[in-house]
Amino acid sequence: MNTVKIMRVEEKCNNCGLCVRDCIAGVLRMEDGCMTVAAPELCNRCSHCLAVCPQRAIEHEGLNQSQIRAINKSLLDGAVYQEIILSRRSIRDFKDQEVAVDLIEKIIATANYSPTASNLQNVEYMVIMDQDRIRETARRIFAMGEKIYAKSRTKAGRVITTAVNWAAPDGMSRYADGMDYYIKETRGGRDFILHNAPVVLLLMGPKHQKFISDNCVLAAANITNHAHAL
Repeated sequence: MNTVKIMRVEEKCNNCGLCVRDCIAGVLRMEDGCMTVAAPELCNRCSHCLAVCPQRAIEHEGLNQSQIRAINKSLLDGAVYQEIILSRRSIRDFKDQEVAVDLIEKIIATANYSPTASNLQNVEYMVIMDQDRIRETARRIFAMGEKIYAKSRTKAGRVITTAVNWAAPDGMSRYADGMDYYIKETRGGRDFILHNAPVVLLLMGPKHQKFISDNCVLAAANITNHAHAL
């Protein structure tokens, strides 16, 4: 990560030290009673310095100042958030109606504020609304499982399956045990994969970047909770 330019705006800074106490990387330090940008090369772009400074006395070329805003405490309700968490469930029976594009955009805009390692904000989103594409995707995924199941029924497959189940008794066997039923239901039009969802959101990021899977999972959790709240 390249060193970024960080500046203390002298006419605004009152040397309260809030940014120094919150800078876990040691970029900002108190020297002779004055806040100093001592080691900008250590910055992990967490944005805490901008968030906690009451004077807006820090300029950071690697961060977006517009993302920092005051907390609207009147909208914070622990009981409401708890209810969202406790009542959210995976949906397996969707209504046959379109989801408004502005609603999807609103959910993604909020998900963009999910925490990411070093504040890289490197999660990207693909929105799929084409029903034919969604159905075809579900069909192909199930077909892959069906193909694996067919191979597991052969003599060689049974040996491998037995070994896998012995090594991981809670593994894939529970899916295989019901596969005949799943195949029958699927051929009758049931979608066990995407459940005829009207919209599919894919989350992704740079393949070899550290913590990208974690970043995507955090954003996905916020997406499901926000969607439930809406």
